Amino acid sequence: MNLHSRIKLIKRLEGKASRDAFVSAHIDTGLAFQIRALRQKGNWSQEDLAGRLSTSQNAVCRLESPDYGRASINTLKKIASVFDVALVVRFVRFSTLVKDVIDLSTESVIVDKYEDDKGLNPPISTETPIEADVALAMTGTQTIIDQLGVNTPQLLEQLESNAQSGALNATSMGIYH
Repeated sequence: MNLHSRIKLIKRLEGKASRDAFVSAHIDTGLAFQIRALRQKGNWSQEDLAGRLSTSQNAVCRLESPDYGRASINTLKKIASVFDVALVVRFVRFSTLVKDVIDLSTESVIVDKYEDDKGLNPPISTETPIEADVALAMTGTQTIIDQLGVNTPQLLEQLESNAQSGALNATSMGIYH
């Protein structure tokens, strides 16, 4: 979308009723097209998706219709789970909505499922979440110690011991007494 189109879009949003209608249409149309695009990306029929959602093909047809506009948050959570994608529902400024509409692309509509998400690099490690948190905490702790000019092996050993025992907190780090 070019600058002229952006200006026209912003002009359309000047009235409260126009803003309300635009938000509603953007949600209804965007979700319907995105559900259809994700289904087609997986080479699924509406019947296939209906089976995975434990609903009818007719219900999937309605979800893919921009005129329906009645998908509940719970239904959207189920759909996100079936496609193994994240669902984000949040309030935003109109400037954010305008930017999202202007930047609309195939990549923003057809999202990758979790295992294909290239944005999750480096690849998921085999560490447990606790081990990963400890490693991250230790890296951050070492950075802080380096910045403060503290190079005390005993302090590092204590921090590592506290982190591994799950006792790494502000008190154990000596930040609060």
